[in-house]
Parts: sequence; structure tokens; C-alpha cells
Amino acid sequence: MSKKLSDEERRRRLALVVRAEQTAFTAAMAAVMPDVIAARDDISEASKQETRIYAACWQALAEAAMRELFAAIAASGRRRPPRGRAAVRRWAGVDEDTRERAFREAMDRQAGEDSPDTAKRLALAAMAQCAAIRAEQAEERSALLLGRVRPFEEALERFEKMYRRVCDLSLPGDGALLRPILAATGGADIGPDDFEAAGSVSAELARVDLEAAEAFDAIAQAMRDDGAEGLTTLEWLGVDAETYERAVDQALGEA
Repeated sequence: MSKKLSDEERRRRLALVVRAEQTAFTAAMAAVMPDVIAARDDISEASKQETRIYAACWQALAEAAMRELFAAIAASGRRRPPRGRAAVRRWAGVDEDTRERAFREAMDRQAGEDSPDTAKRLALAAMAQCAAIRAEQAEERSALLLGRVRPFEEALERFEKMYRRVCDLSLPGDGALLRPILAATGGADIGPDDFEAAGSVSAELARVDLEAAEAFDAIAQAMRDDGAEGLTTLEWLGVDAETYERAVDQALGEA
């Protein structure tokens, strides 16, 4: 045990070590749950997805805690990170009993009713961001597919102006009148599949837009419940941008 460390520095290092162990332990426990509930018919697919994302967020938090620990070790002047728990404990300047007691106290605090569940908050934010990304992707696909059928809509508009009535495609005569107009607007090769795809992506866009709005409303409500209206999302989450981005990436993979 090093005698050069001040009590304050020893406490700081111990806190880093405990946080890394605590998040790694909890991430390992959370990682088991998706497999446990995978085959259960009484749990919805949405809940199973949320469980997978929750586990992924704990993994992101564990990685962030480990990065913070290794950065502190490097900043302390060590050329190489210590290998094994005993070496890390010696770096922190504490004995095993002290480390174990601090770890158990941290786990007890985490289990307390008043303890904020950072992973739950992070999962909520990650799912909202995933919904926003899916909405943006759907909007891009919608613009592309709707652009594909736009010549048909333009042809219908021209038909109405020319004949002063709405085109009725159930009438063979109207179909014959529309064909040259459609050729003039560049839509002669538009087929039923194009309309089906455009309708499908439009429905998807409406669905994911609603999901994104509901997800961000849930974050806003959670922040109000926590009295955190004046904070940014990252401040409320208590994580850095890199951890948040990793959580979103992992959530996208689970969505």
C-alpha cells in the first residue's frame, strides 16, 4: 500500500475502482435477463426489446467507467494499466477489505429506492434517439418513393384541369385519356408496386413519427418528475457524449 497518497486521493481512486467494478457487475447481471425472458410468451416483444436495450445501456456505462479508471491510472504516471484486481487495488492504495466494503456499500446504495437508475434513464434516451433516427430514415425513403409516384399525381392534376372533372380510373375511357398525360409527366413506367411501396413507407413514417414524439414526451416527463427541467439531457443522464452515443449505437442494434 502506497504511503504517498493523500486521503483525498485514495478516496478518489477507490471511488473510480468501485464504480468500474459496480457497473461491470451490474452489466453482467443485466446481460442475462434478455435470454431469461426470450422464450416467455407472457412478455411482449416491446418489453423484451426494452430489456435488451437496458442491458446494452449498462454495458455502455460499464465501458465508460472502465475508460475513466484507465484514464486516471494513465494520468497518475503508470505506463501500463495494472493487471488484475489486486494490482488495481494497490494502485488505489487500499486493502482488500476496504475495497470489498466500499463495493458492497455502493451496491446497497444502487439498490436503494431513492437511487437514480442511470441505465434506465439512458435506455429511455437511447430509445428516443433510435426512434428519431428511424423517423429520419423513413422520411428519406418516403421522399424517394413519393417522388417516384409524383408524376402520376401531376398527371391527375392536369387531367382535372383539362377535363374539369376528377379522373375516374375505374372507367376505361378515363384511363385511355390519362395515358398520354402520364407519359408527358414522365410517369409512364409507374406500376402498382410503386404505389404499394409509397403507401407502405408513408404508413411507416406516420408510425415512427408517433413513436419518436411519444419517446421524447416520456423523457420530458421523466425530467419534470426529477425536477431537472433546466438541465440538458446529458446532464440529467449523468454521462458524457461518448457514452450516450455508444448506448444509442447499441440500442439501434437491438431495435
